[in-house]
Amino acid sequence: LEQLLDGIHRHMRGLFDAEFLQTAEISAGFHYPVRTQYSTMHLQVRVNNGSVCRDDGRGVLIGDLISQLKEDRDSFRADKRVLNYKVTENVKVSLLAAANQYKVEHAELNPDHIIHQTSELTYHLGTGAKHQQNSDDEEASTESQGQGE
Repeated sequence: LEQLLDGIHRHMRGLFDAEFLQTAEISAGFHYPVRTQYSTMHLQVRVNNGSVCRDDGRGVLIGDLISQLKEDRDSFRADKRVLNYKVTENVKVSLLAAANQYKVEHAELNPDHIIHQTSELTYHLGTGAKHQQNSDDEEASTESQGQGE
């Protein structure tokens, strides 16, 4: 990743003069698609056009990723946190189909925890879905207890 970042800077020096680059705002990072025709996470570089990563949780700046991996090389080995994405309905349908396919192909693992529907067209997917369901249930229980049944 550091070599990739160096390459991005080298490429920018080939496109722009040093004076421009001193004041330019360059954002480089990986982000997930909004539409299904862009089906993979990809690298994007923006020059004086805002950040690659918005507040929708679909991306990570390359510098942040490098820092996180330097701090903990194994930070991406397991799903330790829930990531929420705002996506179009067709992406939701594709993700739900993939999760259902996983359940069928891995039935021997009893993968019922892979999908948890929280409301209409809202799902928690992945191995953390069951944990999230338990957290949601605990919050609901706490709220109902506080209302004096």
